Amino acid sequence: MTFLKTLDAEGALYKVEGVHVHSYPEWTTGGGCLGHFCAPEMAQALNAWYADFHVGQGLADRPIWITEIGAGDCNWYGGARWDAAGWLRVRDGLMAPVSGWFAGDARWTYAGTPTNPGYSAMFWFIPWWGGKAGEQYWCTFLEDGRKAGAVLTPLGEYWKAW
Repeated sequence: MTFLKTLDAEGALYKVEGVHVHSYPEWTTGGGCLGHFCAPEMAQALNAWYADFHVGQGLADRPIWITEIGAGDCNWYGGARWDAAGWLRVRDGLMAPVSGWFAGDARWTYAGTPTNPGYSAMFWFIPWWGGKAGEQYWCTFLEDGRKAGAVLTPLGEYWKAW
């Protein structure tokens, strides 16, 4: 926000062509909500960012995208590596709810948190800091990297259909 205030003070806020944000359980929301993947907390944070950093800073006429949204570290959710149940937990516990929030789906189950206030795009992101395939982020993958070709995981199938 300091960057935006500096640009505004210099009369240069027009230089900002758009806004992008990132959202992950724990990193975005703080601790204590990992049991349900933090979907309502992530939505609350995204709604607040939209109001405070986008509209509140006078940027409502520019595009705003969620360029990174994802599940984070698979160790938070338990389960063996490359277990299909891990992909299903992430799909059902996080990907489907935040997709519903983004789309303004009437089935969004967290009544105290409004749906998407105006983000125009959302991209599923897989954190990866190198190392061998499948370290702590395997449950976020859209493709099963252990197989030849582009074999979609349950997450990949959901995201493709969405």
